[in-house]
Amino acid sequence: MPWVEVYSLDGVEIERNAGVIPLNEPVNITLVIPKLGLGAAGIGYASIRLESWNEFESITSMVTVSYDAAGEGFSASSYAYRHPPGGGYEELSPFFELNATASTISATDDSYLISFIGLFNSSTTAGKYRVSWQVYDSNNISYNTGLWSSDEIYYYIGDSTEIHFRVGLPDGSLLDENVICFNDEVWLHVYSDQADLELVELRIPVGRSVNVTVNGHWELYPIYIYMIYNSSGVYFKEGYEYWVNEPNHSYLNRVFFDNNSYFTPLGNDTSDLQHIIFKGVFTENLTAGKYDVLLKIKPVGNVAVLLSPDLDSHIYIGGIKSTVSFTYYWDDRPLWGIRQGEELYLLFSFSGPTDYINNITAFSLTFHSYAVKDKIHETLNTSTIYFTYSWENGSCDWLGVYKVYDYDWNLIEQRYYDPFEDVELDYDYYNTMGNVSFAYTGFYMIFSQDTLSAKYYFELSVYNESNPEYSSLNVLSFWGVGVDYKPSASFIIGATLYSNPGESLYPFKFDSQGALDLDGDLNTQDDRYYVLGNYYSLDNWTYNGEGISVLINWFRGNVSLSNILFKVGLLKFNNTYDWANNYYWYHTDWTPVDSWELNYINNTINNLFGYELLKFAVRNMTLDDLIAKGWWWISGNTWQYSWFFFTVDESYLYQTPSITETAQFKADYSALLLFNDTDGDGIPRIGYSANRIDPGEITHYFLIDDVSEIVFQRPFNSSEPSGSMNVSISTPIDFEVFLNNVTGKLYPVKIADKYIYSPYMFYHLPDVNVTLTDFDKTVESASIDQLSFAGHFRVSTGENIESSATLKIDQYIGNWNLTHFDNSVLTNRSLAISYNTLLTTTTIESRFNAENGTVPDPNTNSTASDTYYFGTSDIKLAEIRMGGLNYTWGKDNQVYNAPASTTPLYTFQLMYTTPAEDSLTSFTIQQSMFFLTTGFKHWDGYSINNDPVFSIFPVLEGGEGGEAVLFQWTMIIVSVAVIALISAALFLLKRRRSLP
Repeated sequence: MPWVEVYSLDGVEIERNAGVIPLNEPVNITLVIPKLGLGAAGIGYASIRLESWNEFESITSMVTVSYDAAGEGFSASSYAYRHPPGGGYEELSPFFELNATASTISATDDSYLISFIGLFNSSTTAGKYRVSWQVYDSNNISYNTGLWSSDEIYYYIGDSTEIHFRVGLPDGSLLDENVICFNDEVWLHVYSDQADLELVELRIPVGRSVNVTVNGHWELYPIYIYMIYNSSGVYFKEGYEYWVNEPNHSYLNRVFFDNNSYFTPLGNDTSDLQHIIFKGVFTENLTAGKYDVLLKIKPVGNVAVLLSPDLDSHIYIGGIKSTVSFTYYWDDRPLWGIRQGEELYLLFSFSGPTDYINNITAFSLTFHSYAVKDKIHETLNTSTIYFTYSWENGSCDWLGVYKVYDYDWNLIEQRYYDPFEDVELDYDYYNTMGNVSFAYTGFYMIFSQDTLSAKYYFELSVYNESNPEYSSLNVLSFWGVGVDYKPSASFIIGATLYSNPGESLYPFKFDSQGALDLDGDLNTQDDRYYVLGNYYSLDNWTYNGEGISVLINWFRGNVSLSNILFKVGLLKFNNTYDWANNYYWYHTDWTPVDSWELNYINNTINNLFGYELLKFAVRNMTLDDLIAKGWWWISGNTWQYSWFFFTVDESYLYQTPSITETAQFKADYSALLLFNDTDGDGIPRIGYSANRIDPGEITHYFLIDDVSEIVFQRPFNSSEPSGSMNVSISTPIDFEVFLNNVTGKLYPVKIADKYIYSPYMFYHLPDVNVTLTDFDKTVESASIDQLSFAGHFRVSTGENIESSATLKIDQYIGNWNLTHFDNSVLTNRSLAISYNTLLTTTTIESRFNAENGTVPDPNTNSTASDTYYFGTSDIKLAEIRMGGLNYTWGKDNQVYNAPASTTPLYTFQLMYTTPAEDSLTSFTIQQSMFFLTTGFKHWDGYSINNDPVFSIFPVLEGGEGGEAVLFQWTMIIVSVAVIALISAALFLLKRRRSLP
């Protein structure tokens, strides 16, 4: 991507994101455009825009400088407009003067440089300006898809003043770490380094809120303490504020309270307008804790406000400031990822009022991990680790809790686990300075293998003798690498850490601190870096669908032997998303590299042999970059697809004179797979070893986008949307669904030869190495003229004979057509269809068995068998027959035999879960599931007709047969729901990305 550099005319670079561009002094604003993104066409048009918003005067200021190779060359326009009440705008005078003669365009080996020479005159509204750019080549093809792009560069333009904030005492001393005791007089001091201040507003949210009626409905707004200085002097108020939206404009409405219950003012000092001092006392009406300080400042004159680097925007009132750091136990290196079983060191520090610190009896550290798991069943999972340390006797207690809730936060499942193998106290001691004390405690800890691998954020709370309820104090919450963009602030349990590559293979190395040494010479220090990778993703999900359910209750006398539910239909998902993938380079002292050095790093990694592994770390990308690549399946930030669901869910009673067992059998349609049957056995072989899936013979899987028509055939050809009746036990019950004109996409599984990517990744992941001209390396659009699934339910029963309830599925998969490739790429390819199965029991320890008695593992390599069953050595509870059955091939209308096999569960985890572990299907993958696959060796894109059979065995002995079956069929509409997920992954180069 391009970037911007600004220099004074003597060649000194003005610092990005902090530097000030002076008024009436010529500057050089240079747009650097890598040639790689433009190809051989060269520059046609390039433009830079600087934009600022002044909230005090409702003014937007903007300057645009451009170079047009085919037109007028260098040009500039600038304007500002005011937003008066009632809408509209008022144009103000131009303020940027371009020197078109001095401006130049030049080129280096890898970049174009466009230098705009000019100055900002005194009519410029001083302020903070955001920088963005737009580039087209000479063929009018946009470098950045016609949008204004920016990596959040900004400059301050105009005269400036740096603002500071301090918390002090009447004797002039500063408070340590801004910890304020209740009922002690404090001075909240806001000051400027050079300009007088016309308005200073200091707001503190007090942790409470108020219900307000706005536009006829209730809304909740926080209460603030307001401390305001303006032309009327200084005053203190409490109240709240909210935005009022009217047809032509919006404005902020404030409501002030007359009382000052949280802060008692004690005068003020405005004798020097560069220093505004608010004096007073915070009362015990406030809850002890951490409070944000919100500042709004307007200097006198046309001056930009810069907040100083040392500005502490938080105060700790009546409570404690606390910090937590994690390091490796052996060398004090900062920790960002934690492997189970590896010792680490945790250091906790507290500072606060002496009487509060002296009365600490214990503290509690709580680690939280949260993930939405299952949209269809509306459940969510959390994992929490509680760690409590008693200050008085040095004892430690810990507990891990794993919980599953529905979306109304009703607890569905809970289990406990041991999160720590060992915890050992290091030390604790106190140190007192004035009215503030400090306490330190350190621990050696080892997380056990039972600890759930996940991203955690943590909460630190303290028990105080004066308050038996522990107070939540400084709550520290973050995901991945933390708020300071340093590894010490992250906490990822189960992380895989990056290790040094082979000594002779690559020119780069890593030093003992994990920093990247670019040239591999560990004797030099000036080319070592930390790299922060920031992948941001925002997803909004909605879904709806239609289908039928057939519920069958099988009775013997007054005893319900079985409750059998079949569901079949189509769910339609809509995913609106946004993402960005950026990398930031730092020196080992965590100062960012400048643009010149970053350009050097880019050239080294992109052009020199041996740096291929690092290319991802110099490539910043957004969704627009994938569109520019020609990824036809992305036309915007919306992904729509459908999921065909066919579910068999049977709860039944297994009964003999000596055994009564309640069992539940469940099966779901899971996939259509394409594979190359290289060994000729008709089975899509998939390998699994060392926790890694080898796609083996599988090349693609198919996901439906939409269908033109869905037709349901209800039992007994009923035309009613719902109904029920009693029928004889021997009465056949049939139903069917037709999906006509099915469109969808084939997703490749061997993009990187060793990974299976979720379809989610082809919309969200910038590093997928797609080759649009290779069918096996790209997404392809496909259509099927028809899919149909017919269910035929039969019951056999009688005295002293084996009773069974059997569902035979007639599945028809029609003829295929591809969009971007000729159907010839399907020649000699095979097709497979998969179902997942699951059996749960209450007392019998049932196993999943192949026909020959082999007990497959759900996650291991493919195990071939025509029939599988759940049961013990002498009891059969359920049977699945998916192999050894004939199928008709539409190409020659001949009959062939179809084998069956298990398929590793991990295959479907990779295909059907997002990085947030959200399921893309109608079911949630469980470790106790088994996935079974029928392979059709002869396919080539032609129709397949086949009939798998699912059976359960409710009753073995006793009683009489011929009882009634009560069943009902119902038209179901899956209600629309919205699920929003935010997935943020921040990682360092030292920890390689683990992506699905």
